[in-house]
Amino acid sequence: FKEGWVYYLEVDAFVANIRYHNQRVRLHGKVAEQDLESHPGRLTAQFVLLGEADRVPVVYNGVVPDTFKAGRQVVVEGRLGDDGVFQADVMMTKCASKYQAEEHSAALRNEK
Repeated sequence: FKEGWVYYLEVDAFVANIRYHNQRVRLHGKVAEQDLESHPGRLTAQFVLLGEADRVPVVYNGVVPDTFKAGRQVVVEGRLGDDGVFQADVMMTKCASKYQAEEHSAALRNEK
């Protein structure tokens, strides 16, 4: 593995470090409640990805996951456009309750 390799960047780290602005990255944050437009039939979504202090507007082109919604943690992959909007063509949603249930089940199996 490459030393210093990062699976994804948090929104705040991405905004703070301009070296990432001209390259393809995976970006992680929470989908804002406001300014969310999702069009699964047209394979697009527009939203704001929130960090702790910063935010990044995103336009996603691709299949919109069924679990995509406001308040959800997502990872998007793409690059920042000249207009300051992150252009994504890959999106993965994180569903905490699903993963917690799987971790809990695995812990119970290990106790037996």
